[in-house]
Amino acid sequence: MVEESTGVPKARLSQIAARKLSALGIPHHLKPDQETLEGELSFSSPLVHPVTRGDISTAGFVVIGHNRLSLTEPPLAGLEPVIFYDAEDAANIEERIRVALAERLRQLEALSVQMKARGLVTTLDADRLLLQAKLEAGRHHFELVAAPDGIRVEKVVPPQGKSWEVGRAQGRLELSDAPTAQALELHLLGALEAWRKAGHVNEESAPEAPKLLTALAPAPAALTTGALQRFGPGATLHASADGLLVTQDFQLHEEHYQFSARHQQGTFFLGKLVATSGEKWSARFDCEELSGLSAWVAKLLEVSTGPAGQAAPESASASVPAIGELWVMEVLIEQEANGEVRYVGTDIAGKPYGAPRILKRSDFERVFVQGKSGWRLRIQVDRTQGDTVTYHSVGNDGKARAGPRSISAAILVATFVRESSAPAGGEAA
Repeated sequence: MVEESTGVPKARLSQIAARKLSALGIPHHLKPDQETLEGELSFSSPLVHPVTRGDISTAGFVVIGHNRLSLTEPPLAGLEPVIFYDAEDAANIEERIRVALAERLRQLEALSVQMKARGLVTTLDADRLLLQAKLEAGRHHFELVAAPDGIRVEKVVPPQGKSWEVGRAQGRLELSDAPTAQALELHLLGALEAWRKAGHVNEESAPEAPKLLTALAPAPAALTTGALQRFGPGATLHASADGLLVTQDFQLHEEHYQFSARHQQGTFFLGKLVATSGEKWSARFDCEELSGLSAWVAKLLEVSTGPAGQAAPESASASVPAIGELWVMEVLIEQEANGEVRYVGTDIAGKPYGAPRILKRSDFERVFVQGKSGWRLRIQVDRTQGDTVTYHSVGNDGKARAGPRSISAAILVATFVRESSAPAGGEAA
């Protein structure tokens, strides 16, 4: 899919936006279409809901282009998209949303005064951040909505038959054309016939719509029973005062593993994989990305799954780095400026892992190698001792570039993959 305004593929725009969001520390992920980027903001100081006066602590969003956040949860969904790409930090974006909300409410208050002068009693539609009003003229009832960009008639309710909606363009009103309540009524009655013709409405014969029960869509990023099914049929749910916990046990050779995931917010969980020998993996993840815990754990351990859903070995040393093996980790470049490169490593699922780091461009190119799919750290295992792996980085030509260094085997298998099983891209582009 191509973004019409720029001609740049939508997937590429999402990649650019993702790097900036990572630099700002804002959680985000791709939707199943692998092009649309969405996430959630957490406010350091809650906003105040304009109607309930309750706290608004978070806000879901969808990225538009590469530089704007469209907020998806009421009441903030009523705001215009917020520019984030030039923000210095997440607090800067939070302040922009506060200012936008305050300005929107100020504009609506000014509109309410103008409408009151024409005999209209307004109420605030908090979900859309609009004003609503009703007016009776002749035998018809008119439902109006008002926003900073204008006022329009949204629906007409005739004395009999079903109500009908007025087109967005046809229903626009200019308050300057109706300075009084009586002038407004006459204006609406005069426009009624034109609206009927534009909408092909026959009020007298319009049948009553059947009453049907419609299941409403869940709130954005809500945790649904469908999302929980992504853990697979063997997972166990535990409910306690600390929230929802999902667990499942596995056996690999003589070692027992337990996967646990504590619910945090929406579809996000904090996962851990613990073996009898200690913790092997820990990270925050979106359960919508799962296709069963057995497959997830097997991928973490780099093994296949047995017929009963248990992890089964591909070989006796499938998840243990062997001396002389080549492993690779993809890295994401977030920013290049003033001869320096800001980058972050990824885990085996391609998600950012750990804190971003900065190197001089010359040092970065000395340690990392470039392939067709981007930059990566290419290492060769020197020795293993217990849970510690010693390695040195190598170039595409096989020559040592830096090292030696040591790393936990658990972290290595969570962030690196064997070069033999990595996606194509090891050769220099």
